[in-house]
Amino acid sequence: MANQLAWLDRDLAAARKRGVGNIFIAGHEPVLPVGGHVGDAMWWRGLDDATQPSGDVLTMRTKFLAIADRYRVTAMMFGHEHVYARLEIDKTADKQLTQPIVQFVSGGAGAPFYPQDMSAPWANAVKKFAPVNHYLMFTVSRSGVTFEAIDLDGRIFDSGVIR
Repeated sequence: MANQLAWLDRDLAAARKRGVGNIFIAGHEPVLPVGGHVGDAMWWRGLDDATQPSGDVLTMRTKFLAIADRYRVTAMMFGHEHVYARLEIDKTADKQLTQPIVQFVSGGAGAPFYPQDMSAPWANAVKKFAPVNHYLMFTVSRSGVTFEAIDLDGRIFDSGVIR
């Protein structure tokens, strides 16, 4: 919704003005769904018709990503889909982006898992996909941000440095 995007823009601008170094966005539905919600979330299978319910979702998603790009968001974290996925959103997914944005989908808390939907136009942006129970750990320091995806047995099955 336009009022939510305006709030996000003001909030991220204020954070940068205060000198915040790393900005994380957390939400429910992923910008680029990868599993059981490719037909909805922020995609609706490509529907972009403002006369339809939720029909302006692609327009709003483009505006959302423009805000994330403007404030150099470190990473975005979402749930909604019952899987773990890490994506690198770049110009191949949205031409306006000036730098890649890392998106995490962390929905591995216990519901039946979704398979990866390879019909999504950004399927190649998925760097790691795992239908496992898990949690995420981020370490933020002056030298950067690291992440670990950890399964219920304590094994790290995905990790890395963000920027």
